[in-house]
Order: sequence, then structure tokens, then C-alpha cells
Amino acid sequence: MAEIPRRVRSELTEVNQLWEAMELVERRLEGQSLGRWSNKIEGVELVAATPLVINHLLTRQPSEWEITDIDAAVASIHRADWNADTITLEASANCTVTVRVYE
Repeated sequence: MAEIPRRVRSELTEVNQLWEAMELVERRLEGQSLGRWSNKIEGVELVAATPLVINHLLTRQPSEWEITDIDAAVASIHRADWNADTITLEASANCTVTVRVYE
């Protein structure tokens, strides 16, 4: 098999580096909403009347949160606590939710 010329190898390396940089930017933009950093946490299984501590990965206390999806017909969900690392949620009925927390 013929060896790839040095110039072509160099260009391929640059293309790969650009691709990796674009993927990083894309991942960061997925977490951004209305100019604020956020994190979407999917598959959170809440058990009725049982507080659940969730690591939100923001590294600072969130300014707000919301449920963006729920699999139960009726469930009241409230925030029991939060800090720079975690948010604690409690539900009135068993359910699985998607939570978004905002910086």
C-alpha cells in the first residue's frame, strides 16, 4: 500500500482537529437555552413521597428548573432543595421525568 504524502496527512490531521472542535461546540450549544447554560437530565425516576437527590452538573446553584417531559397522567413535583452540585425533587406519584436546570 502506498504511503500517504506528508501534506495530505497534515491536512487530514487539521480536518480531524476541526471536526473535534465542532463537536465540542455542538455539545456546549445543546446545553444552552436563551443565552443561559442549562443541563437536561433524562430518565429521572421519582418514587411518590420520596426525595431524590440528582447531580445537575452545573457547578453552581441553578437559577431555575423545569420538567420538560413526564410519563404520569397526574403528579405534582416540587423542589425540596438545591445547591451548586445537586437538586432534590419529590413527586406526589411515581413517575419518570426529564428535568432541565438553568444556571
